[in-house]
Amino acid sequence: MTIQKRRTVQKSAIEDALLRSRGHISAEELHLLVRKHVPRISIGTIYRNLKSLTDQGKVSKIVAPDGRLVFEINSGKHHHLQCLNCNKVVDCSIDSSDLTQIMRKAADSGEFVIKDVSITFEGFCSACEAVLSKKA
Repeated sequence: MTIQKRRTVQKSAIEDALLRSRGHISAEELHLLVRKHVPRISIGTIYRNLKSLTDQGKVSKIVAPDGRLVFEINSGKHHHLQCLNCNKVVDCSIDSSDLTQIMRKAADSGEFVIKDVSITFEGFCSACEAVLSKKA
């Protein structure tokens, strides 16, 4: 028997805010957005719903360079670029044939059966690179 979870006002507001954010958002930022529509929602409710949505595969969790967690609606397989200065996270796509080669080489190097891959490129976004290059 499958237990059906209720779709609460809070959960609907959280999902709507995630969709409207169109990117990567922290639980704290999400809390501020959702409070505009559900003023009494607690940060604990945000975290519980994010965990539930992550467990269901509807939301992905990413660790930003500064160690904080950011979340996004699952919109298909993609990878990330992260700025080491401002912690901005941007989606990027990689051709699946390139990934297949990388996965084969990685699997050949150890005793693993690879099920999934997630790639994060770290560097500087164009805005931070411009500022940092002026300081040099």
